[in-house]
Amino acid sequence: MGLLPEVAAELGGSIPGAGLLISGYALGVVIGAPLLTVLGGRLPRKMLLGLMVLFIAGNLVSALADTYGVLMSGRVVAALAHGAFFGSA
Repeated sequence: MGLLPEVAAELGGSIPGAGLLISGYALGVVIGAPLLTVLGGRLPRKMLLGLMVLFIAGNLVSALADTYGVLMSGRVVAALAHGAFFGSA
């Protein structure tokens, strides 16, 4: 949260708009992760490795993002993998 002014300035948006990146991550964990956990519940434990790769990919996309939409997409992908990993592990 302390980086919101810098993120907003870099993306050319407002601080409340940048704050939605936090809400998007939270929604990805709360809503999407249980769905992925249920869908992946019958898969082998190697699914955990796949979720970690997905988490890394989402964070990599976020780190390289130059627009708000790309940054939000990367954050949501990382959030889905984060929640599903902890739910399955």
